[in-house]
Amino acid sequence: MTNIDVNPGTVSFYEPWKELWLIGLSNALLLERTGQSLAKG
Repeated sequence: MTNIDVNPGTVSFYEPWKELWLIGLSNALLLERTGQSLAKG
C-alpha cells in the first residue's frame, strides 16, 4: 500500500529533474560541438 502512496510523489518529483538533465545533456553536446568547430577553425 505504501508503494502506491510513494509512486506518484516520486514521479512528480523526478519529472523536473529529468527535464533539467536533458537540457544539461543537450547543452553539453552543443558546447562540445562548438568547441570542436572552434578547434578546427
